[in-house]
Parts: sequence; C-alpha cells; structure tokens
Amino acid sequence: MAAHLLTAQSHAGGGSFTMIESTPTPAFVVVSAAAAMPSCREYIRRGARAAAQTCLQDEATRQYPFLVDRRAFVPDLVTLDVPVTSSEAGAYDFELTLSAGPPRGFPLHATPKGLQGCGVLSSDQAGAKTAANPGCW
Repeated sequence: MAAHLLTAQSHAGGGSFTMIESTPTPAFVVVSAAAAMPSCREYIRRGARAAAQTCLQDEATRQYPFLVDRRAFVPDLVTLDVPVTSSEAGAYDFELTLSAGPPRGFPLHATPKGLQGCGVLSSDQAGAKTAANPGCW
C-alpha cells in the first residue's frame, strides 16, 4: 500500500511544466515571427505598389473625357477628382504635370514615401508606363 500511495502522490503535480520543458516554445515563436516579418513587409510593399499603379491608370483614364469636352487636359489632380485611398496616400505622393507639347501631354508620377522597392512610377498620355526599377510595372 505504501508503494501505491507514493505513486499517486508523484502524479498529483504532473499537470504543470518545468522551466526546461517550456523554454523551447517562446524561442520557436520568436524564430517563426522573425522569419515571417520580411515576407509580410514585402507583401505590404507590393500591395501599395499595385494600388498606386491602379490610381495612375484611373487618373490617365479620366483625362480623356475632359480632353474631349474642353480640348485640354485636366491641370491638377484636384480637378481630376480621382479618389485616393488612405493606403495609397500613405505610401505614395501623386503628381500631375502638363506638357504644352506638341504633342500635349500629362505625365503622372507616383513618388514613394519611405522604402518602396520600385522607386517612382510614371504613366503618360500615350499609355507608357515606367518605373525607376525595371520589372516593377
């Protein structure tokens, strides 16, 4: 009976973990998070770039009805009235400049704020799309 009592007492505290048993868990979480962070940043960067490209295309598309109606391109982005989301505005500055020509044109630029891998994105009246780094459009 004494042996049975000893076994029951040793299992009574068996539901807790020792420090040595619980140390690998936080280390695994930290290593996993450190490995995932660069991937998350790149995903956010690519999403901001895609949003800026879409915004530039919307701005270019809205220029043509204005040109047909008034025989001139829109002089500024406020008049063009393209909605810029907070994620686009937080990652890029948008700029429109008019060129007198000939031919008349409207270079559009999206300049990144902070570290965006592609640099300045541009589009114009001819549909030419360029980026500071090749392969980003």
